[in-house]
Amino acid sequence: MLSFLTSALLLMHGLIHLIGFRRQDLSRPVRSAWLVCAALFVVSAMMVLLTESWWIVSAVALLLSQSLIAFHWKDAKAGTIVNVAVLVVILLGYGEHRFNRIAADELRILESNPIRGGTSPEITQADLNHLPSPVRLWLTRSGVVGQRHITGLNLTQTGKMRTTPDGSWMAFTAQQQFRVDAPGFLWTVNVKAAPGIALRGRDLLHSGRASMRIELLSLFPVADAKGPQIDQGAIVRFLAESIWFPTSALEPYMSWTAVSDSQARVTLTQDAQTVHADFFFDANGDIIAIEADRYMDRNGSSTLERWRIDIDPASKEAFLGLNGFPFHLPTKSTVTWKLKEGDFTWLKLKIADLKYQ
Repeated sequence: MLSFLTSALLLMHGLIHLIGFRRQDLSRPVRSAWLVCAALFVVSAMMVLLTESWWIVSAVALLLSQSLIAFHWKDAKAGTIVNVAVLVVILLGYGEHRFNRIAADELRILESNPIRGGTSPEITQADLNHLPSPVRLWLTRSGVVGQRHITGLNLTQTGKMRTTPDGSWMAFTAQQQFRVDAPGFLWTVNVKAAPGIALRGRDLLHSGRASMRIELLSLFPVADAKGPQIDQGAIVRFLAESIWFPTSALEPYMSWTAVSDSQARVTLTQDAQTVHADFFFDANGDIIAIEADRYMDRNGSSTLERWRIDIDPASKEAFLGLNGFPFHLPTKSTVTWKLKEGDFTWLKLKIADLKYQ
């Protein structure tokens, strides 16, 4: 929607510049300059719908437009108001372009580790025998048997989040790319913080190191964090989100211990980091919750808190695996911090799309 409004603004502004071209009292070079400016705005209006680089042409058009307005200030000064609006959308376009370029660079970093070569053998029931019984049942019901090991995946999330227990819920959409053979992910999110106000964020985990960045309107930094606590939190997150790529339960970096008939503990070791999580299952063998200790940023300092994901087993959907057979995976979950002062549910999400590599 915003792209169409931006395109309409640039198109109308460009057509208005034809007034200068039609003025017979101006010299031919000046009239030509008005025409060129009109053409640049019209071209940039079309580019908005085609490429992220539209803002470059718009910026050239804006500079020429304001120069012409200054030269004919008495008659054209009202155009400055429109040019201010154009400047705002150019800055937003530049911010979006810059954010996406950085995300693309980070995706290349994520994919820089050599992908495990060769075609992995199909997983058999015997491959699950060493696992605790609830994990074995969960993987069987998820459709792991007969699949090949997943090395990566792309998914789309929708949902809502909030930053404080009494804060307003904010809708978001997110894209996430995972590396499963070498644990890592890149998560980019667009949050509607308020009408006309968007937050862009990204989380990166690569080679055991993580970073987080949030920007207002893709221009102004709100958060920029890295360090051991961020590393730990990201690895815990990867461990919990492995329910969307369940063949990872058989990867050498994961080990499982039975706790009860309905609970198992998984340990993930990556580089110098070792994290744990408890997986909970219902009587049918479906996963219903995950709990782990995870660092939480609280007023500029990190504290280790209990972190819980409640999973809706009724939300299971089929997603085609690498062999053309479906996985049956939950798509809805709710994330809560279990704090001393009370539970803080801050995220509700749904998997809208998922494709394996």
